Amino acid sequence: MKEVQEMNAQDVNLADFEKQVVEALFKQPVVIDFWVPWCAPCKVLRPILEKLADEYGGKFELAKVNADENPEISASYAVLLN
Repeated sequence: MKEVQEMNAQDVNLADFEKQVVEALFKQPVVIDFWVPWCAPCKVLRPILEKLADEYGGKFELAKVNADENPEISASYAVLLN
């Protein structure tokens, strides 16, 4: 997983979703941001979520999932981005 801004906001993919999201839920809340590069509202929301994750300083984890690159995760959570 690559670091995005701080330790509280992470890009997550299929290979590390179990560890970075599912296992992390036992330690703290996790907010999952499903996004796609072509989505204008996603581009607006992303910096807001990253700022909140930093401001709350580890009280929750922000896991960012590119739905185009990880359709398996999106489908398992019934996320539809049109």
